[in-house]
Amino acid sequence: MFKPMFSTIIDFCSQVAKNRDLESSARLSALELLTTFCEVSPNMCKRESSYAGSMVLVTLQMMTEVCLDDEDCAEWNNADDIQDEEDEEEYNAARQSLDRVSLKLGGQTLAAPLFQYLPQMLQSSDWHERQASLMALSSATEGCRDVLISEIPKILDLILPHLQDPHPRVQYACCNAVGQISTDFADTIQRTSGDRILPAMIAMLTTKNVPRVQTHAAAALVNFSENASKEVLEPYLDSLLTNLLELLQGPKRYVQEQVVTTIAIIADAAETKFIKYYDTLMPLLINVLKADMGEQNRVLRAKSIECATLIALAVGKEKFAPNASEIIEIFGHLQQTLLGEDDPIKPYLEQGWERVCKLVGKDFIPYLPLVLPPLLEAGKATQDISVVDDDELEEINQNEEFQVIQLAGKHIAVHTAVLDDKAAAIELLKNYADTLGADFFPYVESIASDIIIPGLDFYLHDGVRGAAALTMPSLLSCTIAATGANDSFKVQALWKGMCDKLIHQLGNDPVPELLVAYYTAFSQCIELIGPNALTDEQIASIGNSIDHNLKETYERIIERESGDDEYTEENEEDDEEYTDEELLDEISKGINVVFKNTKLRFLPAFQKLVPTIAAFINDENSSLKLLALCSISDLIEFTGAESFNLKDLFMQPVGESLTSPSSMIRQAAAYCVGVAAQFGGPNYKEFCFATLPSLLQMVSVPDARANDNINATENIIAAIAKICHTYNNEIPDFQNLAERWLKLLPVLNDEEAAPYAYSFLAELIDMGFPPVSQNIPKIVDDVVQALLYHSLSGKSAERVVQSVKQLLGTIPQAEAMGILNGYSAEAQQEISKWFS
Repeated sequence: MFKPMFSTIIDFCSQVAKNRDLESSARLSALELLTTFCEVSPNMCKRESSYAGSMVLVTLQMMTEVCLDDEDCAEWNNADDIQDEEDEEEYNAARQSLDRVSLKLGGQTLAAPLFQYLPQMLQSSDWHERQASLMALSSATEGCRDVLISEIPKILDLILPHLQDPHPRVQYACCNAVGQISTDFADTIQRTSGDRILPAMIAMLTTKNVPRVQTHAAAALVNFSENASKEVLEPYLDSLLTNLLELLQGPKRYVQEQVVTTIAIIADAAETKFIKYYDTLMPLLINVLKADMGEQNRVLRAKSIECATLIALAVGKEKFAPNASEIIEIFGHLQQTLLGEDDPIKPYLEQGWERVCKLVGKDFIPYLPLVLPPLLEAGKATQDISVVDDDELEEINQNEEFQVIQLAGKHIAVHTAVLDDKAAAIELLKNYADTLGADFFPYVESIASDIIIPGLDFYLHDGVRGAAALTMPSLLSCTIAATGANDSFKVQALWKGMCDKLIHQLGNDPVPELLVAYYTAFSQCIELIGPNALTDEQIASIGNSIDHNLKETYERIIERESGDDEYTEENEEDDEEYTDEELLDEISKGINVVFKNTKLRFLPAFQKLVPTIAAFINDENSSLKLLALCSISDLIEFTGAESFNLKDLFMQPVGESLTSPSSMIRQAAAYCVGVAAQFGGPNYKEFCFATLPSLLQMVSVPDARANDNINATENIIAAIAKICHTYNNEIPDFQNLAERWLKLLPVLNDEEAAPYAYSFLAELIDMGFPPVSQNIPKIVDDVVQALLYHSLSGKSAERVVQSVKQLLGTIPQAEAMGILNGYSAEAQQEISKWFS
């Protein structure tokens, strides 16, 4: 509707937003309208040539509207509260708008107009423009990552000199830009530019009389360190911590809070490299935790909990042991002196307890009665909803603890903060169950019945449902560990309640992301229970749920792929595509685990899926075809000869998929052929023989061993080996095929394919196959490479090595030793384990 007048709207809104003489509300409304167009109609904005440039100009100008005089700057620097400045509305709104727009337009559209202005603004004599350009870069990098990530050195050349800018707001903006690109370009920037960023940020920690800049430099170090390896950080740890400890002694509370957080993240990233600093830092943190500093310092104490426990995790149980009892005693005191639900210490203490539990393991059990009650209370929270009158609507909308939804023409307020806490509590309970195993069993029944199973009914909060589902395998594992059996009465009773609820959710929950969590939980639980985990009724129900989910996913994908006219918008399409791929992967795992668990009992339910699987296997979409091929492999593997009754569903598509341009499809099709040879019986003989030309064609192309193709190639090698093993002399010209196959080795990447390939090699050696004895150096080298790459291990390796030893015994000892000695000294050590 707006398309014919869009350029006029852009021009009008730009003029309003840039006009400082107008009221703030009018300017912000104009900016919001421009931004909203991009969020709901990005294609239209990309096609309108004036849009990107106008948004860049509007937001850049509005970002200059900070600290209008020196008095404002002094007030900004000396403030004790560093929350977002309420009196800089235009500046903050412009930053957020540029961020939102960049995420929708991407670097291909936005980077050019943005960098048309940034370099010249960075050289401006007006510090407002210099700081605005740096903040604009911070706002746009995430959305423009596709274009800018290859330009990291040039971007650093642009921004790092401004750390020495004479104005503190520019220094602050520069620290902000460094922190933001450290997140948006992770982990590339950590690997390539640590030697530029770390010294620069450490130098900013020493900036005198500018606590805001020092604090922001420490915050930027958090962004960088979160994605840095310990090897990158290690050379700078001494200077980093020396300067951070000096800042910790300063008078500003917000500086101390940030420094403690920065130390925590650095410790988490540095891991054991942090041990040498432990004895200096832990006593300081314990003093902060023990000191009575008043309510205004509770955030500092909360962050000290985080810092102490992350340091403890980094250095390990042995180093932490001397302080463990004192930390636990302090935590116990803090737990009993919390100042209500809003106490900032509460969430940090909950996370701290869980980290201590990971460190001390079973020694934590005596403290569970102290730690669990508040988590159980939060986990039992109910959905708090109410109808909101029109005159209350604005007030509720401004309250971050509530979300307003429209239902049947009424405004419904949902107290989401309570449900956020509920989801967080469930995740912590899961972690305790994972850590303590059987010792957590006394709490399992009540948690399952009062929190986890009912948690799947919380339709007003996706996080609660997802966390509840993923906790089910953990509780089931505790019960099995405690009762010593996976078929005990308690295990079966717990599993029945979980299983029925999960299957119901799979058929009814409207959120695809949550279906991923449900299938993950379902598959893990069945693996834990073992054979015959499902009744016939449950098998039928899960079959119906799978069919329902596959049909809905198919409809979404087809609708998305058919939307190619100029009015079709991209709203969240990338996210939807990613979610659908992830969901199809989890459904595929679910089909596999049900077939594996119930075998022929699943066949009637699977037959109901046949029309959907047929549509998938004949579709050009790789994700759909991949699920179908994997499902057919499971059908053949776990129902054997019975699967042949459905041959018309898959034989031709599988054969055609062997030469697909997609390596994933070729890999899945080759695996399917191999499974048919292994488990299908005599009926599959002609099918397997018919696939040999395609298998040999694709394994012999020039780039068969390129990175993108290697897994498909190795699966083809394994499939040919399985055909040869099963049918051997029934294969026309078996001798020639086996000789050609020998030349395809080695198999070095796929640990599932390698055992089948080398087992067949061992058969050829044992039968005295002439081409083997004619190529002993190559045969030995193929096996040794597989051992060195660890694609071949365990009993399969022992079987093959034994055959190779016999093969080496057929030639003079000096010649045999010469073959084995032709490797590096490091490889020789590994080889000596196998060939004594």
